[in-house]
Amino acid sequence: MAELQFWLLGQFQAWRGDARIDTVLSGRLARELLAYLLLERDRGVPAERLMDLFWPRLEPRAAANNLQGVVLKLRRWLEPDLRRGRDSRYLLTEADGYLFPTDDCSLDTDEFSQAVQAGRAARRRDDLPTARAALERALRLYRGELLSDMPYAEWAYPARERLRELHLQALEALGEACLRLGDCAETLTVCRQAQAIDNLREAFVLQQMRASAALGQRAEALAAYEAYEALLNEELGVQPSAQAQALREAILAGTLPPLAAGPATAPAVSVELPLVGRAGVLKRLQHAWRDQGGLGG
Repeated sequence: MAELQFWLLGQFQAWRGDARIDTVLSGRLARELLAYLLLERDRGVPAERLMDLFWPRLEPRAAANNLQGVVLKLRRWLEPDLRRGRDSRYLLTEADGYLFPTDDCSLDTDEFSQAVQAGRAARRRDDLPTARAALERALRLYRGELLSDMPYAEWAYPARERLRELHLQALEALGEACLRLGDCAETLTVCRQAQAIDNLREAFVLQQMRASAALGQRAEALAAYEAYEALLNEELGVQPSAQAQALREAILAGTLPPLAAGPATAPAVSVELPLVGRAGVLKRLQHAWRDQGGLGG
């Protein structure tokens, strides 16, 4: 186990072994500066960029003094026995800035991404039990959105959205793996979790319909489609894709083939939506649904 562990998913936490240490790190700027350097891990960050981000209204000399003071505070917190700043193993001084190497520490964001990648690789090998285990581990690591206790840190937005999308992809992959393994009840649980985050993502509606139908819950499967159809019409003025409509017709006709484990079928069209609001999304959705032949009007 690495000497230091940093948790960036959900609220920021830092651990040395089994001891949580972020509780004794005071000051919002110290925590945010550390979180920023961790997101930029193993890459040098110019001091000028840090000053612009965290002290944009100060004169350069005052901002530089503040930055040096926060760096000194972080070094003393990270390495209580450190005598000279230039000897730090964690917060290194470069010619024009700072670098946080990760040789002796671990980040939950890296572990989460690696677990998702392992799950995908296992799916490509058609090793569904291994895929399921890896994806379930990834979801346990995702304790919440990136740095949820720093909601107004604009520098965190791109990474937060990227990891949020990866989380949804992990849920989608897990739902499909469970479906193909015959655990339809777990697929429905995964779909409920995902739809609480993004209720316009069609892949989860398709999984919900297929799982419900496989469990003999025909009415629930059709109700899922109808609810999704109403939501799309209300929010975006479009119809479900041709794939969703065909699945509904198969359930109605009783011609849906039984589930069988095997190579994954081609995924449904999945349109990435922003976390807040729907502005600018309609055109992208219309193109996607038109390509599938499911756009109404």
